[in-house]
Amino acid sequence: MTSGSNTIGSPSGYLYSYKSWSGTDSPPSTPVRWSKKYGWVRGRRKYSENSYSCTINRFVRAPIHVFKDGVFQYDLLTNAQFITGVDVGIWNSNDDLALLASLADKIRGHSFNAGIFLAEGHQSLNTIVAGTKAFFGVLTNVQRGNFAGAARALAQFSNEKAPKRISHMDIPNAWLALRYGWEPLIKDIYEAATAYSALQDPPRTIVFRVRKTKYLKNVEASVSPSTYPMPTACRSTHAWKYTLTEQVSQARSLGLLDPASIVWEKLPYSFVVDWFIPIGNYLSVLGMAPAMSGTGLKTIFDCGETSLGPYIPFDQHWSGSGGSYKGVNIRLSRSNALPSSVPYPSTKTIAKALSLAHIQNAAALVWSLIGSAKRNS
Repeated sequence: MTSGSNTIGSPSGYLYSYKSWSGTDSPPSTPVRWSKKYGWVRGRRKYSENSYSCTINRFVRAPIHVFKDGVFQYDLLTNAQFITGVDVGIWNSNDDLALLASLADKIRGHSFNAGIFLAEGHQSLNTIVAGTKAFFGVLTNVQRGNFAGAARALAQFSNEKAPKRISHMDIPNAWLALRYGWEPLIKDIYEAATAYSALQDPPRTIVFRVRKTKYLKNVEASVSPSTYPMPTACRSTHAWKYTLTEQVSQARSLGLLDPASIVWEKLPYSFVVDWFIPIGNYLSVLGMAPAMSGTGLKTIFDCGETSLGPYIPFDQHWSGSGGSYKGVNIRLSRSNALPSSVPYPSTKTIAKALSLAHIQNAAALVWSLIGSAKRNS
């Protein structure tokens, strides 16, 4: 085990640099490889990726020259808190789920879920039939010069048969058919081909890497923000490196051992719930968790970069000139471990839950439901 620290300068001075670290030692291994020209030779040195943590705080600053009625009064040395992404809560359990879901897709080699695809086979068939009829109906009517008939045939895009007249409900119904019918269907077809290709590969020992970064700008770090603001740009990066030591079974790879995801997808309006809390992601990762029996390495990198904003005087008699501050704070941790459990999902922010795409889909869904209620009344 190695740990240590070094310091340059002073926290009360113009320049300061601090670094502390702790990690596990291991001697470098020198792998042996076969060369057609030289036989068995020793290759490049390889170091083990052991658990490790590190903290870095650095800044360079110059004082603000403060004047009153044009007369120099004193030098103001600015101070900032050592803020990184972890201190402002950039990362949450939903981000962990998204990263693990990406890792699960890489391990499978695809994101095709045969169980869900088969469960929704009836809807997919209806989508294909309605779309095909609409396409040939539009083509036939345009060739005949019957543009009104072509418009009615286009409305069949979201109906089992072409309506006698165009309704104001055809637009939201067509939008919903596109977003929740055709787009998922085309993606499933592509992922099915990818899954077929992945399943033809022989058992492998392979390394998978995923990474996700989040940013948050203009975090206030000044100890006296009313006098001198110090905006900080924070970011947090989480990464997984996973070495697969055995091939995932075909049934699990295709999602056939994941009944919870199938049931969730079949529940009415489950996609609306996913707008606010990612249940689907959670169930997808939960279904792959038993197959993750390799070795894992998780790295978390949090950073905050601080600069000095303009001086804010007490009143019109005071002014300031000069002054600077450039600081960087880093928190790094690396651990050799697989996720001990799948994190529970948390509620998304209102901005993410009510994004423009979700609002468009919600408006089309509400309008379609109102139309259906009127027809049934």
